[in-house]
Amino acid sequence: MPESVPIDQLLRDIDIQPRTMLNFGVVEEYANDMDRGDTLPPVVVYRDDEADGFWLADGWHRVLAAERLDWSEIPAEIRVGTKRDAILFSCGANGGHGVRRTNDDKRRAVKALLKDEEWKQNSDAWIAEQCRVHQTTVSRIRAELEPTQAMLKSSKKPSKSSKVRTTKSGRKMDTSNIGKTAEAEPAESTSSAPASSSVPASATKVVCTHCEGRGFVWEKK
Repeated sequence: MPESVPIDQLLRDIDIQPRTMLNFGVVEEYANDMDRGDTLPPVVVYRDDEADGFWLADGWHRVLAAERLDWSEIPAEIRVGTKRDAILFSCGANGGHGVRRTNDDKRRAVKALLKDEEWKQNSDAWIAEQCRVHQTTVSRIRAELEPTQAMLKSSKKPSKSSKVRTTKSGRKMDTSNIGKTAEAEPAESTSSAPASSSVPASATKVVCTHCEGRGFVWEKK
């Protein structure tokens, strides 16, 4: 049975927003329907006593429409849970009702679970069920994310060949080459002709950032 919840007690967090963007044309349409007295489905919220409010898990457009009409309360289906409970529910919200989700909306929901350390341990079938998408969609997005996540983890690992020691004065010193025999320098040419070189003396040393384990990760929105 829906109950009236004060709108000013709703906790709206971007992490619980399953859409890439809100449709304000829909907000206007809902506001007109509500103003005529039409009954829309109640929003879904999670009561969290520790957060002192209600996490809004489904019904962002309806809440905005109610605010446009200066409503102070809105009918809601109240559940008990935390922000994580609300996030998990929101990933499958609108899978069968409301404004139809775009492909980007579905990707956003799937990526929210695949980027979570706990939820990503579940099977593709489980994630697909939570997000109400096809399992192949989850498998494809997981394959896209795993190389990126592996690269980010490896970039944080120190080089095994590097040995850094701290001197008594507090300076950092790389000791990885101590004890190694230096390579002999080539003998100077005794010819009177100038020595040829494939690298000009003015050449500047260029260090590839990818070789240093760094890099930029671009995410398609």
